[in-house]
Amino acid sequence: MYVRTEDIARAWESVVRRELAANMDEWREEYDDDIRSFFSYFDRQWIGALNTRTGQRKRPLYPAEQWNMFAAVKSGAARTNNALESYNRTFFSSLPNKASVWALIDRFVAEEALSKKTTLDLAMGVGVADNSSRTMQQKEKDERLAALVGNVDKMSLALYMEAVVCLFNN
Repeated sequence: MYVRTEDIARAWESVVRRELAANMDEWREEYDDDIRSFFSYFDRQWIGALNTRTGQRKRPLYPAEQWNMFAAVKSGAARTNNALESYNRTFFSSLPNKASVWALIDRFVAEEALSKKTTLDLAMGVGVADNSSRTMQQKEKDERLAALVGNVDKMSLALYMEAVVCLFNN
């Protein structure tokens, strides 16, 4: 989700949940229990269940700081761990099938040497090639998302959420 942490519950209640409920009218009779179950699950796990007596939300099972990407986008950090997954896949594909401990150690030594070389190159001002496989379209989407996150204070929460949805649907 790309909403400020303090706006998550309000975004869920005023935008997402309301829109989901409004657009599920044709399924409501047949799936009413499933819809209620989903809302209850989502509240407990991700938003924090609402205490109807006090009007306060309980702490969710997964706090927003663990899954919300608003701060990552705002700071320019990666939104996914795709780079790590790619590194692991490349590293392990460079090993022979059923590699021995010695083959693994040799690969670690080679990887450390490459890492030291890259660090020295960067320290000396030698550019390191960008081997990113991300497409220009994905980079443009990231830039548009960063601009949207940067302008969150200039629009209503509903308009902001609609813009995020449009960005990812295009």
